[in-house]
Amino acid sequence: MNSKKQPLKISSPIFLIATVFGIGKIPFMPGTFGALIAALEFTIYLKLVGLTLIFPYLIHICIFLLLGVVAAHYYCKNTDNEDPSEVVIDEYVGQYIAQIICFIFCSFYIEKLATSYLLIIISFLFFRLFDIGKIGIVGYCDKNIKGAVGIILDDVVAAIIASAFAIISLILINLFFYA
Repeated sequence: MNSKKQPLKISSPIFLIATVFGIGKIPFMPGTFGALIAALEFTIYLKLVGLTLIFPYLIHICIFLLLGVVAAHYYCKNTDNEDPSEVVIDEYVGQYIAQIICFIFCSFYIEKLATSYLLIIISFLFFRLFDIGKIGIVGYCDKNIKGAVGIILDDVVAAIIASAFAIISLILINLFFYA
């Protein structure tokens, strides 16, 4: 019995979550656009709502991390593709993680940079560098951990490493330009 898989409908929750509302279907640099959506959303929250309470942002990350694993699993299963480029929920979550780690650090140690666009730009650039370059353990995770967990995990690892590099950069910027 040959059961041909039907493509996911654009209105499908799996499609919407996995592709971050269709952003992943952009024909060039879909991962960069997925991360950019997270950076823009974070910027809007930062400027309009502020980040006095970190807990809601951590919940946001956890919810999208879990939804991302589930959506990526079913999306991959439906398309028979182990890591489709249109699945960008991983970049969205990774960028959020990089930004929140940088923000938390700056909130405690470099308060004047905590709500700066510089924090967002630097975390974005380092995250994309490590995500695209698959440098070190990020590449290991990408090659050796399969399935939806692997799709998400390499971006989480890239975000953690990127945030460390971003924090070092922010410390240096603070020392040389704000001290």
